[in-house]
Amino acid sequence: MSFKSILLVFVLAMLIIPLSFYCFISMYSSGVPEMTLPDMTGLASSEAISMMQTLNLVPRIVGGIYDKNVPDGRVASQRPEPGRKVKEGRVVNIILSKGERTVIVPNLVGRDFDGAKEYLSQLGLTIGSVSASIDNNTGDNIIVSQSLSPETEVRLHSPMDLIVNQIAKGPDEQ
Repeated sequence: MSFKSILLVFVLAMLIIPLSFYCFISMYSSGVPEMTLPDMTGLASSEAISMMQTLNLVPRIVGGIYDKNVPDGRVASQRPEPGRKVKEGRVVNIILSKGERTVIVPNLVGRDFDGAKEYLSQLGLTIGSVSASIDNNTGDNIIVSQSLSPETEVRLHSPMDLIVNQIAKGPDEQ
């Protein structure tokens, strides 16, 4: 090929490619209806999916988050955000709520109180009231009772009342 032929092909390509791109974008943007995306926060997942399908949108559940303000299984958030203009056929990502975060209550009876405080903190539970018990057959500073039943599921940051053994000390031991 001669230099002129190569130059002609190059110039035509530089004109045709942007023109084709412009035509494609113009056709796409003018031919697809646009709408304002509704707020689906708080809707059951089935309701949100049905609503989006009615609007010719494509729902996609992309995960879940803990949210104490939105019940489990309901829409916690969406992308794009409510109120944005979108075109039919747009994918709308939905994040469902897992409800409020919970934790399984451990059995602390027989454990050292100081170690149990740290353990409860790591689990996300708090210590409520602490009462003393006197039993010379149980070690000092050992938990003898707890208010929350072991192996039950409770909300994060729930308080647990404890009864801790304090060995009675004689006058010589104080």
